[in-house]
Amino acid sequence: MHKTNTFTTTFTINITAFPPKTGKAWPDTKKAELELRFVDGLLAGHVLRGVSVWENAKGELYMQAPARSYKDKNGATKYWNFLASMDRVSRERFSDMIVAEYHRELDAQMSQAGEADAEPEDDFQPPYDDPDMP
Repeated sequence: MHKTNTFTTTFTINITAFPPKTGKAWPDTKKAELELRFVDGLLAGHVLRGVSVWENAKGELYMQAPARSYKDKNGATKYWNFLASMDRVSRERFSDMIVAEYHRELDAQMSQAGEADAEPEDDFQPPYDDPDMP
């Protein structure tokens, strides 16, 4: 019989980027990039980067975890998720938590700016938009 060990871990959500105000750095439907910083438990000291918040055609926000693309035996592009959920309920619960944190951070930045129509700070440019990159 296989024994399953259960570990508890705590993590913080750090929003690393909001969309640039100008340029073609990322799609209009991409709202933010973030990382999960694990602070205790088995994963303490690890960071999961590449998590992002997107808006679907209905205007609903959802979380997208990082994935790697590959070609299957027929040449079709497939994706392998680095963070996969075991079921729909856990995937939706996790996505809802990420989106809620996105809203909290956006509200905090708006409050700091002191005006309702302020945009989030834009101090991040993706490396692929860097003119000095080869």
